[in-house]
Amino acid sequence: MNKNNIYKIEYNDIIDFRLLLNDYINCFTRKKCFLHISDKSIKVAEIRFSKDHLPHILGLHKVINESANVFLTKILQGKLTHSSIKKHHNYQNIKDWLYSYNFLHRCFIEKIWHGV
Repeated sequence: MNKNNIYKIEYNDIIDFRLLLNDYINCFTRKKCFLHISDKSIKVAEIRFSKDHLPHILGLHKVINESANVFLTKILQGKLTHSSIKKHHNYQNIKDWLYSYNFLHRCFIEKIWHGV
């Protein structure tokens, strides 16, 4: 994937959960990352992402009590949208989690392109 094809979220923009889900699957779930650690007892940690992790990464479990499968199905069906969760009384508690999605790209993808 080229860096121009990633889904970037600007703060306070409406987030398209379907685009975000597709981006997450394409950029993260089909890869693994090896984190080299200076601790001699561990040395390397393997990081893998699953599509089932996305609702938790975004904090959606704080506004809707559903399984990851239900979240993903509702996103794909267009039943779970950014507009629909903005109405929830806990939305302010997860807003920063949603807008922090770009951090995953900066941490796990862009560093690879920049050779870090």
